[in-house]
Amino acid sequence: MSKKVTKSSPKTSFFNKLPKAAWFGIGGVLLAAIVVVVILLLIPSDSPSEQTDHPANLPPVTLTAASMDGKWGFVNPEGLWDITPIYEDVRPFDKTRLAAVKKSGFWGFVDENGTEIIPPVYEEVQNFANGLAAVCENGRWGFINEAGMNVISAVYEYVGAFSQCGLAKVQQNGQFGYVDSVGALRIPVQYEAASAFDASGRAAVSVGGLWGFIDEKGTYLVQPQYTAVGTAFRHNMAAVKADTGWGYIDSAGNMVIEAKYEFAGDFSEEGIARVMVGGQYCYINTSGDFIGQTQFQEAKDFSGGLGLVAVNKQQGLLKADGSYAAAPGPFTYPSSLANSPFFFKTADGLYGYMDNTGAIVVQAQYSAAYPFRESGYAAVCKDGLWGLIDKAGNVILDFQYEAMK
Repeated sequence: MSKKVTKSSPKTSFFNKLPKAAWFGIGGVLLAAIVVVVILLLIPSDSPSEQTDHPANLPPVTLTAASMDGKWGFVNPEGLWDITPIYEDVRPFDKTRLAAVKKSGFWGFVDENGTEIIPPVYEEVQNFANGLAAVCENGRWGFINEAGMNVISAVYEYVGAFSQCGLAKVQQNGQFGYVDSVGALRIPVQYEAASAFDASGRAAVSVGGLWGFIDEKGTYLVQPQYTAVGTAFRHNMAAVKADTGWGYIDSAGNMVIEAKYEFAGDFSEEGIARVMVGGQYCYINTSGDFIGQTQFQEAKDFSGGLGLVAVNKQQGLLKADGSYAAAPGPFTYPSSLANSPFFFKTADGLYGYMDNTGAIVVQAQYSAAYPFRESGYAAVCKDGLWGLIDKAGNVILDFQYEAMK
């Protein structure tokens, strides 16, 4: 006798037990979840690795300003004219990946493709800083953005670049104040002289022939009382000139290094400042202690970990510990040593490059030279023609141009 095959009843799941109204609720939740996921996938990521189209995340511009037949353009490291030489003058590309160009007596800006993003219509321009560039029209200055739109009307006698805090110095009727990035006068035009805001958000201003310091709201941090001041607070100290001489105050206005020097410069990033004693220059640290005992006839502020000094009219490079990276000798150096390697010049007028340890990395063989750019290349001149070298001294672009920048 055959067995009777019976059809098993399906198992009843949790979802089967739900009333139909609940199904609509679950479906709505699932649909909402799907929509959220899609939206999240469409939102651009803020991850630095994915923001490759932002100028700060792109590799340096490798185009170099070069001149041929009296006109300027830009060449790439292979020697090809990426931007045809049609301009009366140009300036190197900056971090915004735009370059100022001059045509028919007026300035504008081009991008890396040679497109005139901002047509040459201005009497003068400054480089972009924090998204804005100063431009001059009819003898007055204002600001444009990177799209060429007038953001701040050209009504000022002078303007400075925008600082990190978003304020720029402006001059009107012979006095100075500060505007923000939309042109609002954030600090009234009321000072006889003024500096740009430094990285700490402080600016030096002069009233009645005396100098003090203000914050970003125009509030005095230090009342005007000094006959001269340095340009910036570094390591929370600024140089000031009192009745007894130059010294250093902190941001609260307290004299933290005695005002006893004939001159005092700003502290460097390394915490070293140049001062004058008995007509000779010395260096001190943030405690006011001398760096070494040597006094110099000439000296520059520290940059790139080095101080440029002169003994018996011969220049040398001093390290932060008071020893020499390059002893005073026949070479001369640029005033800023911030970018290593930097060029030096021999007694017979030839240029080479040295790093911040004092080692010569490119032998002196060129009749003229520029500092290395962010791209890693430097323009140098040999036998009256210009070319490009890398930091190892290899010739990247043959000597064939009338001039380079």
